[in-house]
Amino acid sequence: MNVYQYQRHLLLLLLLPLVLVGAATALQAQTTVEVSPDVVQASAGANVSISVLINNVEDLHTAIIGVTFDKSVVQYIGSAAGSLLSSNASGFSIFYYESRKPAATPDTVRIDQAILGKASVDGSGDVFTLTFKALREGVSHVTITTIELRNSGNYLIPAEQVDGTIVVGQTGNKSPEISTEPPERALLAGQFSYALKATDPDGDPLTYRMTEGPDFLSIDERSGVLTGVPDRTGRFPVSLRVHDGKGGTAIQSFRLFVSRTEHPPSIPVQLSPANGAKLLSTVDTLRWSSCSDPNPDDILKYSVRIRSGAFDTLITGLSETWLAIEEGVLEETRIYSWTVNVTDGYDTVATEEVFTFQTPFLTSVRQTAALPQGIDLRAPYPNPFRAQTVLTLQMCQTQNILIAVYDINGREVRTLVYGELQAGEHMIHWDGRDANGGSMPSGMYLLVLTAHDQRILHNVMLMK
Repeated sequence: MNVYQYQRHLLLLLLLPLVLVGAATALQAQTTVEVSPDVVQASAGANVSISVLINNVEDLHTAIIGVTFDKSVVQYIGSAAGSLLSSNASGFSIFYYESRKPAATPDTVRIDQAILGKASVDGSGDVFTLTFKALREGVSHVTITTIELRNSGNYLIPAEQVDGTIVVGQTGNKSPEISTEPPERALLAGQFSYALKATDPDGDPLTYRMTEGPDFLSIDERSGVLTGVPDRTGRFPVSLRVHDGKGGTAIQSFRLFVSRTEHPPSIPVQLSPANGAKLLSTVDTLRWSSCSDPNPDDILKYSVRIRSGAFDTLITGLSETWLAIEEGVLEETRIYSWTVNVTDGYDTVATEEVFTFQTPFLTSVRQTAALPQGIDLRAPYPNPFRAQTVLTLQMCQTQNILIAVYDINGREVRTLVYGELQAGEHMIHWDGRDANGGSMPSGMYLLVLTAHDQRILHNVMLMK
């Protein structure tokens, strides 16, 4: 293929997304492509590698990528299949090749990768890793000029042009500095505008990009003004990036909350069980914070969603800030996730985190549930302590026990006991370390014992 033919072929690839955009699926708003790292620095003579990543991709079948770069600064060495496809290689036949301009040092590379046989590779990760050799001091932009992603139905998955930068031998450049604070709120169907302001200590001209954000937002690359008209409610992650063209980068990330009115309810917060908690029963109560609303006439209703595998249930119309889970709803030895929504009839606000809890194996508890639950947990000694403190536990019968350590913010630091303990006396030690073996800072901690329908708490002071 001569140079003219290659350029003509490249032009066709650039025009193809415009022809097929009408056949795209709902993946348009989800799939994003990026170069990672977006800025890489190297000395002359060294090899450098960057990856082309696809985020939130679903049902990927084919990827065709065109790459341009400054051949006077870097030389293209080769490319390799990335983790997204290789991690799903079992059961797939991967076909991979490169086609380039017939020149000793090309400045344009086309890379094709397709999956034959069973399609529908899902996930996020790098599709290609590109390797260059740094030739001389300078800056080379690595631009993904053509991206054709297709799913198993031969529909196009659109993605915008993305850029990366390789800086060779220049170490004195200073990065841009962002001086504005991002907004937190936007109204549905209202005009949204945010002027991102940044300065460069070296006086370099700046370029603005939105690397993550909803499809109703766009940014002017020269002025840094982010605008759009929100077409749906929710909380959307946004990441803005400022480049100085010489390897310097500044990043601002935030979450934009879009509501129907100017006065939505406050955000609920899960209280208990704590995130990642291990329950001693399949009967428990989920609790969350009470929400407020600027409009005193609004009536707030809560909804709780509980999920685990195929189990997915939504309880709506709750007036209280708790939900009692009855016997038989949850299965043993399962991990469940739960979230809370609150609505005032106009706006719906969700918890910012997804909490999880784990249910235990309860055979022994059910067998002894009718027996007395006599437990004596003596205060820890020594208290305060430096190296180790000891809890003395006296049990009248064999049963399941949970003893955990919490910090003053209610975060579980470490589980000391979880499971069945025999009747009798037990010595429980805590050495002041967390679950990963790390040394905890000085301060007050809470030792909590939970056993079926009993809970005993003791404070302990750690001193370094």
